[in-house]
Amino acid sequence: MWWFQQGLCILPVALVLWTAATFIFAYVTAVVLRHVDPLVPYISDTGTVAPERCVFGIMLDMSAFLGVATMYVRYKQVQALTDEEESKLHKLNVLGLVLGWTSSFGMCIVTNFQGLCILPVALVLWTAATFIFAYVTAVVLRHVDPLVPYISDTGTVAPERCVFGIMLDMSAFLGVATMYVRYKQVQALTDEEESKLHKLNVLGLVLGWTSSFGMCIVTNFQGLCILPVALVLWTAATFIFAYVTAVVLRHVDPLVPYISDTGTVAPERCVFGIMLDMSAFLGVATMYVRYKQVQALTDEEESKLHKLNVLGLVLGWTSSFGMCIVANFQTLVSLYMQPHVHGKSIFWVRLSIGVWTFASIISMFVSSVIMYSSLPGVDVAHKLHWIPGETLYPRLPGTTALLLISFIHLLYH
Repeated sequence: MWWFQQGLCILPVALVLWTAATFIFAYVTAVVLRHVDPLVPYISDTGTVAPERCVFGIMLDMSAFLGVATMYVRYKQVQALTDEEESKLHKLNVLGLVLGWTSSFGMCIVTNFQGLCILPVALVLWTAATFIFAYVTAVVLRHVDPLVPYISDTGTVAPERCVFGIMLDMSAFLGVATMYVRYKQVQALTDEEESKLHKLNVLGLVLGWTSSFGMCIVTNFQGLCILPVALVLWTAATFIFAYVTAVVLRHVDPLVPYISDTGTVAPERCVFGIMLDMSAFLGVATMYVRYKQVQALTDEEESKLHKLNVLGLVLGWTSSFGMCIVANFQTLVSLYMQPHVHGKSIFWVRLSIGVWTFASIISMFVSSVIMYSSLPGVDVAHKLHWIPGETLYPRLPGTTALLLISFIHLLYH
């Protein structure tokens, strides 16, 4: 009896040989029928036209089945050779089984969906498999309750966090590729005169890529730590995508346009509004989480800190509400301000205010330098009160400039 005939050791041998034979037979058939160039064609090209497509599909399905069986046998062998106390090895064993079955499942997808039609199918199935495998791993390792846990809870503890992160990053990549292929297909089927369809096509591409980017954020920042990161990145992406859309559609000049101008004409106005509304929601959530964290870390006797905490929450929510106003009312105020308010006189007034503010900032900086040099031996950075008898000269220019800046800020508004 040969060594590969003993027990189940034939499985990995059959998997390797059968998969290699799959590619070889598909290649030979495609070359003989002159469907591909003999000099190193893409593997996918050798399995896209009948009859080699049939050979490729049937044989690779068999390879997927052998892969599932091989991974299960390996899992049981490692489980039998590992002590119950070695929890890390058990977790890695489960992770290996999940990744092996995922690869076999992907092999089935590649088999039955050749060409670019594989992208949307792979996106849907791979994303679903991500959540299912993370859930199964978390339940097997008793990290979550089996009865309908939160999706985020199934991807917060290792090793399921590794599975969740790697697979969802792959889903984000598939999403980017799928949206780009769809954009090129619609562009090829649309006449140049149909400007509305072109605008909607660009909008769909931008929103699709935004969703994929958000998927990457969700993958790598589990828990509430995602909120401030998502707020900053999403808000930056809002301005960038609105700018790119406006420039591509030639609605603004590419050289440093006003942010408001990149969000006043459809379809970028839609992108700007939807994404900035999402930023406002993230701002509300971030400020509330910060408020609760500070509240938990502050003693009840520290009333000043509690008041400042409440004030920070109110100001944060007010800013988020203002963001919603900016997102949904881009042109109304500017419409009624032109041309009565934006005249030459207003230009000179604003220029004077700008020069005044700049001069005040310079005087504050100079007075601060003089104050540090004229008070040797005094810890100016921690000095809270001025003692009578100390020289007033270094202090007066700085305080005067501060008052002027405050007054000019009110005057500007």
